[in-house]
Amino acid sequence: MSVLLGNIVLSVECDEPSGKITRHIRPLRMTQENLYILYNKFKQFKTIIGKEFSGDFKQFCTLFLTQNKDGSIDSNGIFWIIDDFVGIFYITDIEPGIDCRVHYSFFDRRHKGRVNLINQMTTYIFNTFGFQRITAKIPLYAKPSVLHFTEARLGYTKEGRMRQAERFDGKWFDVNIYGLLREEHLNASKA
Repeated sequence: MSVLLGNIVLSVECDEPSGKITRHIRPLRMTQENLYILYNKFKQFKTIIGKEFSGDFKQFCTLFLTQNKDGSIDSNGIFWIIDDFVGIFYITDIEPGIDCRVHYSFFDRRHKGRVNLINQMTTYIFNTFGFQRITAKIPLYAKPSVLHFTEARLGYTKEGRMRQAERFDGKWFDVNIYGLLREEHLNASKA
């Protein structure tokens, strides 16, 4: 199987539990092969982009791709892969020059030693696309450590809550909305 990835856009040294490793981030091309790899990686999670995931490949594809009336297919965002599918970054709900919704997953479920990687990717997104802000939405079925990590380690500010906005395991959950302003992030990166 031939995996098609773009050129490296960012290389970051991470001090992970197994030691220092340089992680490389590349654009992810939405080929059939790459979609199958992603699908198999995401199978371990119950949700993707805040949506319950039943393991259905067609449903999975609709999270990442949209088929137009004329049969053509568009991506629902911009996607980057970390190394050989160690993790993925993606942005959706893009308002050029204003805002986007950010998502990421590490398929080995490790964050230790990767805060710098997330922060440098955030800088890359701000600088490349000129957003004024980046939004993250976290459903409250997530572990409390995820909420703490978003605020304390990544610098996002809680801006509000959407009541009963996501369904999970047959129940409705509120979703916290977090924002990170360009100026805040770039000033914190210089410190």
